[in-house]
Amino acid sequence: MKRLCLFAGFDKNNFVHKYVVYYLMKLSKFAEIHYMADCEMADSELKKILPYVKTAKAYRHGKYDFGSWQELIRSLGWDYISQFDEVILANDSCFAPVLPFEDMFNKMERLDVDFWGNTMNIYSVRHIQSYFVAFRNNIVCDKNFRQFFEGISCEENKQSVVSKYEKRLTVLLENLGYKYESYVDREYTMSRPYYKLLLNKSPFIKTKMFTSLVPALRRCSYGDLFVLKMLGYPAEYIYDYVVRNFGHLTLLMNSIAWCCSHIFPSKIRAVKRWYNFKKNNNIQVLITGGAGFIGSSLADCLLELGYRVIVVDNFDDFYSKDLKLKNVEANLDNKRYKLYEADIRSYQDMEKIFSKNKIDYVFHLAGRANVRLSFEKSEEYFLTNVSGSENVLKCCVKFGVKRIVATSSSSVYGCINAEMFSEDMTNLKPISPYAESKLEMEHLIEKYSKQFNLDSIVIRPFTVYGPRQRPDLAICKFIKSILNDKPIEVYGDGSSIRDYTYIGDMVNGLKNCITAQTDNSFEIINIGSSAPVDLNTMIKVIEYVLGKKAKVKLCPKQRGDVLKTYANISKAEKLLNYHPSVSFKQGIELFSKYIKDNL
Repeated sequence: MKRLCLFAGFDKNNFVHKYVVYYLMKLSKFAEIHYMADCEMADSELKKILPYVKTAKAYRHGKYDFGSWQELIRSLGWDYISQFDEVILANDSCFAPVLPFEDMFNKMERLDVDFWGNTMNIYSVRHIQSYFVAFRNNIVCDKNFRQFFEGISCEENKQSVVSKYEKRLTVLLENLGYKYESYVDREYTMSRPYYKLLLNKSPFIKTKMFTSLVPALRRCSYGDLFVLKMLGYPAEYIYDYVVRNFGHLTLLMNSIAWCCSHIFPSKIRAVKRWYNFKKNNNIQVLITGGAGFIGSSLADCLLELGYRVIVVDNFDDFYSKDLKLKNVEANLDNKRYKLYEADIRSYQDMEKIFSKNKIDYVFHLAGRANVRLSFEKSEEYFLTNVSGSENVLKCCVKFGVKRIVATSSSSVYGCINAEMFSEDMTNLKPISPYAESKLEMEHLIEKYSKQFNLDSIVIRPFTVYGPRQRPDLAICKFIKSILNDKPIEVYGDGSSIRDYTYIGDMVNGLKNCITAQTDNSFEIINIGSSAPVDLNTMIKVIEYVLGKKAKVKLCPKQRGDVLKTYANISKAEKLLNYHPSVSFKQGIELFSKYIKDNL
């Protein structure tokens, strides 16, 4: 019989809901349960669950979710936690709806899954976000898991804790090679299939749907219970819960609201898309470097959202012009898309483009890249990345652009001595001409922002990868080389660490810059995954995804390469509503498929 350690709290009333007892009863049939409650629960309440658990203890730490579990683990000690076959972390409003546990753990065994979790967004008048995650013992013993938990700084806001740490924990463990499954697929959120799935898993989910901020005006009537019974509620288990939370009128109002939003969901979404498309159709966005990796991906996204897109690119021969033309060919017949072959180093060319088009926003992505090459052609890098950028800035000021968004680089941090890289750091130590030119570009934009009141956002991307990535970059080269049974060149001992960002996440962060409400006219914002991966692990993940072993050729460390990048993305989360959704393993799977399809 499995030995389970279950962490779950109760609400402020500190009583055990009948649905909790119901599921503990179900769970106890196949597992020995040790129950840790984050609550100052009375002995009389603890006695209700004692028939179904081996031990029952109550603690109170006054924190939400991860922070509360962190304190419980500290109180009990890691040796105590490590004795169990499974560890379950949940809050009281979550673990009941997603059970039965037996079904989940049986499936967990069949799929050879190491950890399992989900975040559920259940909408009615009130928004409830609940969290659930289960681990096998090998993860609980893992030092990386322990370090993650010990490093948590628990915010007071529950929403922040859940969204921040659930994602980071999932990415951390998945990048280390543990197998993950989601109990409720994210794609089902706010859709009929999602609710159908949850209803099949648990009848109690319906209760959550109709929870309201409006206080119940009277106790639950027999008429209410009849309606609940018709909807499929097991009223014998949730009567107390209904009595405390629902009145007849409240239930009716929530029922109508829920039905309206779910009977015609596709039509409502279509109307919203049409409205946003029409709203954006009169907004013109210029993208410099718009035929490149990030620029062309951003252009595709903005066109889908209804914006009019103007692309400027000089089709530099740094890599094949044919690849760039392939990036833009699908949009050439689109009436809302214009392509200019021009160079930002020519002010006359840029002025002509700005004068012909009423441009509202500028994404300045053009520039010379490649750290190693910058040592050989440093003058060209400063000419393009600084002087060329000033030409764009002059045009923005002259023609009244609403906002300029420019991409810098995480390279500007250089070999800075810090655990995590934050935008407010001042002791930056760039170690290549490329990084120096990007930092000088940032200073130039800040100068224009202050002198001419030009609304500006500087984005510092952290190692972006994915479909259309430049062929000279490591991940692209490694995947192609392994597929073709060619050796890969590894510079150094493989211990260098990078914060890899999938192109889809990067584009989402960029597009949100258009509508972002910033505190200042000049902002610098990191965009990364905030989940660093070392080079050796990166190779292992690629090998795992491709199902092929890499032939490694060790080479001396290259000048200009930094040892580590690690993005603090809290500012992006706040200002851009940026939340990276693609783990490194998922990104490699998507990128590998793209490369295979285009070989």
